[in-house]
Amino acid sequence: MSDQTYFLGQLLLDNSILYETRVREEDFIGEFELRVFSAIKAVFKQGDGADIATVAAFDRNIDVYRLASLTSNVITANWKQVERRILSQTDRTRLLGIIDIIKGEPDNEMV
Repeated sequence: MSDQTYFLGQLLLDNSILYETRVREEDFIGEFELRVFSAIKAVFKQGDGADIATVAAFDRNIDVYRLASLTSNVITANWKQVERRILSQTDRTRLLGIIDIIKGEPDNEMV
């Protein structure tokens, strides 16, 4: 299970994490993970508890069986560690993108 999917399972089990997390939509790579994160936030913003049933009802395009699997073997106590790894992965991806841009500029090519 990736850090992103593990984190989503943590959110489904403990919605209070949403009050403190710095993870944003931009930190999710996969379409499924982004869709689930957005649905969790939307359901929670409406004042409802974001659990498997409410998230699946909110976005019927989310596979409920895959959604349910997110909470298997998940511990919520370590969510800050998982958050740090997700944010580090996002930073690394951004840096690699900047490096690619710099390498592609004509002034920086080796002559």
